[in-house]
Amino acid sequence: MSVDVKAFDMKSPDDLSGLENALNAAEAGGIRRLALLMRVAGEYTDGSREKARASIAALLGRRNLSDKSQYITVIGAEGASTPCGYAFIDNGKTGSPDGPRRLALGIARAASPPEETTGTAAFALAVKAAVEAGMNDGGMSPADVQVAVVNVPQSTSGN
Repeated sequence: MSVDVKAFDMKSPDDLSGLENALNAAEAGGIRRLALLMRVAGEYTDGSREKARASIAALLGRRNLSDKSQYITVIGAEGASTPCGYAFIDNGKTGSPDGPRRLALGIARAASPPEETTGTAAFALAVKAAVEAGMNDGGMSPADVQVAVVNVPQSTSGN
């Protein structure tokens, strides 16, 4: 498969006009998977991340991409960089198997594990299974994978 990478700027935490443009440029119905990495202006305490995430969730819902997407938001762009994002759009096209190495994207979800299992062997096995499901989704073998991003729920116990 082929992955298009589109960069976009953001004027505010909920400004997704650049992302909208990137999605509009993708072929209609041609988005197999979507991964977003966004740097949002604001502070952890001012609700900026929640505002951004609510806008992203609404956009993905309107475009029927919720089940095909994952996203990461990073807070605190002031002075360090312009608030921006990157959309990794798996367009479902296949590249030449004899061609150069290319970016591939696989996404998987797993049920949130019981918090008391965090850091245990059972937790590690659940993470491994989720990563393997993502690799299968992206048509990758272990030798193909350079980076796997795993997002786990935040601890509620304060530990």
